[in-house]
Amino acid sequence: MEKNAETLIESLLTWQTWLIVGISALFGLLGGLAHKLTSPPDDKTSKWVYIVIGGVASLSVLYIFSPQDGVKLIALSLAAGYAGKAVLDALEARIKTALAQKDADQAKETAQKAIEAGKKAVDMAQNLSQKGNAFADVLEHTKVHLSREIKESFEPHLDFFTGSSQEPISKELEDLSKYLNFLGDSLKKQLK
Repeated sequence: MEKNAETLIESLLTWQTWLIVGISALFGLLGGLAHKLTSPPDDKTSKWVYIVIGGVASLSVLYIFSPQDGVKLIALSLAAGYAGKAVLDALEARIKTALAQKDADQAKETAQKAIEAGKKAVDMAQNLSQKGNAFADVLEHTKVHLSREIKESFEPHLDFFTGSSQEPISKELEDLSKYLNFLGDSLKKQLK
């Protein structure tokens, strides 16, 4: 960003830039005047409005087109000045479309990151579930050897690991994983 600012400042400090801007604006102003002169007599819009809009439109066209020679610059500036408001409306639509596309791209990127985070969370939960099952097996085998006091203090908490609650959790994690894969595939198809 800083390098772009330096390049922009350097280009604004050259007389060639201002010469191109001046030529474009001048012929845009003439194009706007030509539009006013060819307008119906009942058009109440001031010639100054046409002239200013023509100048602005001719400069804005330089954003899209970069003519490679002077004749094309003059012709483009005259045409843009004459078309004035239509050129500015088209440029506005183009900018809005570019901004909307940027927002859509960012939303897709965010969605992709969310899907990846969800997949990691499912993997971690499945890993914890497997460790819980292994822990439950160890507890089941060692329950017999625990003293009565220890067994009674752990008993309420052991149901999570030794009970049937692990199967539904594994199934839910598997379903969630499939759904995240489906969302990821759908998003990839939209990105193409």
